[in-house]
Amino acid sequence: MADALERFFNRQSDEDDSWGPFLYLRPPKTVRMMLRLWITMFSFMFLFVIPLGAILGFLLIYYDYATARHHDTKIPPVVATENWMNNTPPIVVFIPCCLFLAVMLLCVFLTHWAWNRHADRLNREPRLPQPIAAAAPGVWPPPPTVSGDMS
Repeated sequence: MADALERFFNRQSDEDDSWGPFLYLRPPKTVRMMLRLWITMFSFMFLFVIPLGAILGFLLIYYDYATARHHDTKIPPVVATENWMNNTPPIVVFIPCCLFLAVMLLCVFLTHWAWNRHADRLNREPRLPQPIAAAAPGVWPPPPTVSGDMS
């Protein structure tokens, strides 16, 4: 079960599209994810959320205006939005926000766990020795090689 969950999250985090504009922050597969990466990503996320929130707020006002226009032509859009906000209990907004935050934190935790488990396994696997650089045909002298005798 844990291996299947790890494979799922690593498959998602290995795709370039999953990282979106944060692709340059993705560490190499053999490097463990640190808390600093998540703090950086969440702080950059606010740069995207603020304009999106402004656009959605404008659409909410426009939608309320279009809805209010059919019921009472004398209600301006700001008053319609204000009436909606005054008459809606805060729990209607608070519970979905908390649920969204809980799901996001769970996904962050599982992605962090899967990535680090995969990185640890890659670091434990034995690696083949790197080939020694050889001279290309027609190149003289060949590149120096490192030997054990340094006297």
